[in-house]
Amino acid sequence: MNINSKPNYRAVDFFCGGGGFSEGFRQAGIDVIAAFDLWKIAVDTHNGNHPDCNVT
Repeated sequence: MNINSKPNYRAVDFFCGGGGFSEGFRQAGIDVIAAFDLWKIAVDTHNGNHPDCNVT
């Protein structure tokens, strides 16, 4: 790793809800690679808020 490069952090958001933590991760420069929730309404909302994230 180059001394001037930033590490590429990735996260998984469990019980993601509408994506509040995912948004915080995004703003901090962390890639959310997957998110999980059992509530379909939360999954639909997360998909709308973070279309590039794989939500199950």
